[in-house]
Amino acid sequence: MNSALEPLYGVAASLAGSPFVGIIRLQDSRTPGFVQPLPPPMDDDLGLDLVLQAWVVGLTGLPGSLVRPRWQPAPPPMPDQGVNWCAIGILNQVADDNEWTGHVPSGGGGLGVNTMQRHEELEGLASFYGSAAAGYAGLLRDNSQIDQNRDILDPHGIQFVGAGEIRIVPDLINQIWVRRADITVSLRRQITRTYPLRTLLSSPLAVADDQRTLSVPPAP
Repeated sequence: MNSALEPLYGVAASLAGSPFVGIIRLQDSRTPGFVQPLPPPMDDDLGLDLVLQAWVVGLTGLPGSLVRPRWQPAPPPMPDQGVNWCAIGILNQVADDNEWTGHVPSGGGGLGVNTMQRHEELEGLASFYGSAAAGYAGLLRDNSQIDQNRDILDPHGIQFVGAGEIRIVPDLINQIWVRRADITVSLRRQITRTYPLRTLLSSPLAVADDQRTLSVPPAP
């Protein structure tokens, strides 16, 4: 590794043959190195699962225990045949190409921060099982058109865009056909991240153009 990069990667950078293993994440831009958002990001996957689960419960009237995240480390037993339930999860997250970044001198207790905002399209898949699988999929599609039913999404910066067609896709489980209906939902959310990039107060630099020279003295 180039010795000039050592301050960037940290003393443990070369472990396990990778320059990125053991990177020291430094606090802010006053020291060379990587910066992370402030505060540290939450468990985004879990947060999305909880928001979607609560939303589907409200739209369909199914009990919370029967609206489940689609992928779980230790999945609970499947409900009995004929019991109506739902599995919900995000399939795709597509960010736009027009993120906005701006400096806020008053942020970070007056030290300054950079704020980055962008929008992201989310594609979710809800699979309903049971004797009324298609009926519950229809409830999600239709009830999501009511403005009041979208209010739970607003505090999380999420907006409902639309719902797709209902597809009837029965599952063969233990030699028994189980009714299943799938429906996709399209959502859009705003992501805001704040980075500790401090305001430059002074620097021992001289900037010149054809008309004038601007000198910025170093801080005392």
